[in-house]
Amino acid sequence: MVDLFRIGVDCLEADYELRLICLDLFRIDVDCLEADCELRLICL
Repeated sequence: MVDLFRIGVDCLEADYELRLICLDLFRIDVDCLEADCELRLICL
């Protein structure tokens, strides 16, 4: 399952675009595949 708390914190360190993406769970799954490996692990 996705950890909302972790995503919210880690997204603050990511690009502004990723921060907005993290607000939408459906978009997270798709966009994380295009993000860096590090971000992919966080989003999982």
